[in-house]
Amino acid sequence: MSKVRHPKVVAANDLIEGDAVWLDAEGVWVRDIREAEVIWDDARAEALLKAAEKQTLKVVGAYLVEVH
Repeated sequence: MSKVRHPKVVAANDLIEGDAVWLDAEGVWVRDIREAEVIWDDARAEALLKAAEKQTLKVVGAYLVEVH
């Protein structure tokens, strides 16, 4: 299992409202970054990002953000 240098979260924009949203540990999009799942593993981060990019009826522009 590889480790990232800095933890990351998955971010996107809500498709309808355009708000910034983050993916939580249950796979739910939340509007408060403090509720986002902090990901320490590169492989998990990439897998969650790929899954998020497929949620085209909920969000657009999914990407990983380093958090400190």
